[in-house]
Amino acid sequence: AAYDDLGEYAKAIADYTQAIALDSNNATAYYNRGDVYARLGEYAKAIADYTQAIAQNPKDAAAYYNRGDAYACLREYAKAIADYTQAIALDPQNAVAYNNRGLAYADWGKYAKAIADYT
Repeated sequence: AAYDDLGEYAKAIADYTQAIALDSNNATAYYNRGDVYARLGEYAKAIADYTQAIAQNPKDAAAYYNRGDAYACLREYAKAIADYTQAIALDPQNAVAYNNRGLAYADWGKYAKAIADYT
């Protein structure tokens, strides 16, 4: 995490990869490596890591939310909306998930649903 905070993303990825090699069930390492990949714009890799984090911890609303963001960046709106919806189901007070799901609906041309989420 320190390398990530310092912006030394290659070193952060290497450390998270090593942690995963030592414990392939380490949801936190997958999640954190996914965050680094997302910051680098490597959304497919981020999605793969968030998917692994979710497989290890299916009640992690943040992993669904972040994977939704990655899908939205790839303009895969149906997948983004599905993940935001799951994040909201797990954390109904997550206003940012409603907002981002609204953005995905709007980008997809489903304005009534976007307005409902913004409301």
